[in-house]
Amino acid sequence: MKELLKYQEIDAQIRKLKDKMLLNENRKKASDMQSYLKDVQNKLVDLDGNAGAVEKQIDSIKKEYDKLYDQVNNLDETNEEAADLTNSVIEKISRLERDLSGLQQKLIKINNDFENLMKNARTAKTNLVYYKQEYEKVKFSIEPEIEKLTAELNEQKKKVKPEALAKYMSKAEGKVFPIFVPLANGHCAGCRMEIPAGKIKEFDSHGFIECENCGRYVFKAE
Repeated sequence: MKELLKYQEIDAQIRKLKDKMLLNENRKKASDMQSYLKDVQNKLVDLDGNAGAVEKQIDSIKKEYDKLYDQVNNLDETNEEAADLTNSVIEKISRLERDLSGLQQKLIKINNDFENLMKNARTAKTNLVYYKQEYEKVKFSIEPEIEKLTAELNEQKKKVKPEALAKYMSKAEGKVFPIFVPLANGHCAGCRMEIPAGKIKEFDSHGFIECENCGRYVFKAE
């Protein structure tokens, strides 16, 4: 058990260093910047599509406007019916002018949104580079320690009894850690749950038992 606990101790140090990298603030900020830039890219695509749709509407209105304008110019003003038709066409032209103005304002807004997104994206890219560089400094300082401890772990692994190591490795990728904990006044030192009296007898044959509550392996401390 002593050799296994030494193995677990080294493993704990490695996990702590990996968590230090994983939870590094600059790493998180870099990830946030990448997510933001991806979101900006999607928004730019949407804006480009919206701008294209608005431009098509503007072209359509301009064509209709030109037709109506030509129609007015070609009307015979001496014809009584022409006066009524002229008023109708003029009303249509006025409506088109209002629609055209609204679409132009919409297009201006789209362009402004596009420029703001591009500005924010440039800032985000600058921040991304900075956060990545700062994280790389931390990673560069920690990785050699992890490599050294991993080498120690591999050496220690050879000293651990196969049965105990197999039990350890079966839970090594889980969320429960430490995996092996001592029996503390009849309780699991990991979750503080009392070990049933019937299970205590298993210590004599296996040297450790599995906690029914948290799944850790409980051993009797020497």
